[in-house]
Amino acid sequence: MGIFNSFQLYDRNGLTNDNERSKMNENIRSKIENFTALKEQASEKYYTWVRNIIAMAVGLLGILVSLKSSDPQTTIQHSLFSTSIGLIASGILSGSILLFAEIKLMREEIKIHAVWINKVLKNLPDKFDVKTIPNPWYFKLVKGLCYFSFSLSLISITLYTIYS
Repeated sequence: MGIFNSFQLYDRNGLTNDNERSKMNENIRSKIENFTALKEQASEKYYTWVRNIIAMAVGLLGILVSLKSSDPQTTIQHSLFSTSIGLIASGILSGSILLFAEIKLMREEIKIHAVWINKVLKNLPDKFDVKTIPNPWYFKLVKGLCYFSFSLSLISITLYTIYS
């Protein structure tokens, strides 16, 4: 509850006594805590999923490279194998950059909380805002590249297997 202890509602909400204000503060505090917990859980699950996909892709890449046969391949087989390797590598790289977005967002949230805490300590705000921090455009681009690379690598490796 830490920083929410100093949050107060004012009469503009039509609350006239301290008991009503206290109930409203507790209700708002509870909703904010639930929202924050859900947001953190969703974010953690998403980044855990991305980490697992990257780990599987690294394993697949290692297996593909180590088990590649030295027998002559047709142009189609060679193209599909090379495309698969390249797309898996691209997916791993873009997925790693996507994971860095988690760190960047946490740093931005720390800055926002620090500013808000400073305002509360100086008794400046008469309300507080709940803000979400959007991902910068380049992280959205990398996210799309990650999905695109992994999806196409699966298609490419499947076609390679069919033609082998």
